[in-house]
Amino acid sequence: MCAQWNSDIDRGLVIDAISRIAFVNEHGGASFTGIAIQRYIPMLISAVEFDRGIPPSLHHDFVWSAVCDAVKAGKLDANNLKRLVCANERAYLKEPVRHYILLTAIGLKLPKYPLRIRIGGTTLVFTQRYPKRFDRKPVAHQFSSAVAAELPKDYCWVRVSISGRRPKEAAECGLEALDLLRGIWNFGLTFQTFRMSFPACGPANKILPGPIHTLHSPDGTLATKLYWYEPSYRKPTIPYDVSAKFDRLRGFEKRVRQQLRSAKEKCLLIHALIRYVRAQDEWDLNNMFLSLWSLLETLTDTLKLSYDKTIRRAAFIGRDRAFAMQELNHLRIWRNKTVHLGKSSEDRQSHVNALKAHVDELLAFLLLNPDNRRKSLEEIALFLDVPHDAETLTQRIELYQKALKLHGGK
Repeated sequence: MCAQWNSDIDRGLVIDAISRIAFVNEHGGASFTGIAIQRYIPMLISAVEFDRGIPPSLHHDFVWSAVCDAVKAGKLDANNLKRLVCANERAYLKEPVRHYILLTAIGLKLPKYPLRIRIGGTTLVFTQRYPKRFDRKPVAHQFSSAVAAELPKDYCWVRVSISGRRPKEAAECGLEALDLLRGIWNFGLTFQTFRMSFPACGPANKILPGPIHTLHSPDGTLATKLYWYEPSYRKPTIPYDVSAKFDRLRGFEKRVRQQLRSAKEKCLLIHALIRYVRAQDEWDLNNMFLSLWSLLETLTDTLKLSYDKTIRRAAFIGRDRAFAMQELNHLRIWRNKTVHLGKSSEDRQSHVNALKAHVDELLAFLLLNPDNRRKSLEEIALFLDVPHDAETLTQRIELYQKALKLHGGK
């Protein structure tokens, strides 16, 4: 499928707005008056349905390139933009697949090194020492401008072997593979745990990402002068020593990965684990809370439904459903105050703890319950909508049996 316009955004209005600030400069290139183009390009991206084979990290590049080419040609209209984006997609899909290695670090202490793990078509190698053949020197002087805090000295080094047509795609794939593994490990290590820190601060995860990620060719040279960094990084933490729990943690990882392998909602659950771990990498508890609430809406399939539906579905699997509904409603009120009024609270650590407990329960229900393996999220949501009390359930069963008999069922 080639790129298509969708109906979510009025593309005509956005293109007209770009036309008013676009001009061809003295060098024959596209230029734009002011900085409004930085607002318009993301809107135009939202108006496009890209080919499924195009990584999201390249959407901006393709639309930006199309807009610049259209401006230079003096033909900035919807049909030409669509044609140019499609041409970018076709050119990309014809490019050869190359091998890369993402080099990064995580706050982890293993019982032994090296450790090699295969996950999602990638290979991760964990080492205690920096791999000497990997040269970061050409870009190392830029790290201090991206990360103002001290860089960690005793984190575990990780090499992620990946394939991709372009560096951005490869880096995104490598970071997702590592974060999926960190998501499984941190889920196992922090499930239903609570933090009582005063003042409340810091990530909830045990195993945190390092601040800098670089992409290399297999021989260790830099594949690109681009590098990636963690915007929320504030300072190095003490690496989490997993030695005493390592065998159990690998067993939990194996169990989750077996469930994922055959899950009908495999992609959704993988991205849920990645979002789960990235949310809890945050140092800002308000950001962590909002990210976890967004994940709760995804797991309950209520992104476009009311908060009441989110709360009822999330509370369904709790032991004390009535209390869970009250707590979730309290968290909803606080969420709205945070978003709409910009308010914070001294109790934000308690709010994060409470919300994390509900997200943990939902993730465990979706990931570890064998009955859900072959079900879609829509089917699971229908189950979460079922009444919870035995009397109402019995009445419903009787009604359904009568309806089945009426319509020729046995």
